[in-house]
Amino acid sequence: MKLKAFDEINTLRTAERKGMEKGMEKEKITIAERSILQGLDNKTIARSTGLDEEHVERLRKNGKNKL
Repeated sequence: MKLKAFDEINTLRTAERKGMEKGMEKEKITIAERSILQGLDNKTIARSTGLDEEHVERLRKNGKNKL
């Protein structure tokens, strides 16, 4: 029974960690999109968000397609 409780707790902690990581990644993307709108360059955005420059460029191109 103790092993089952441990597995459940471990599963919940893993899910919580993954959810937090996903939320932090979404926040980085939101910040990058706002920075693009403000006219910042890809390198500056990448440095400030932790995203790579290629990801920032894809966000920039996708944003232009939405206009």
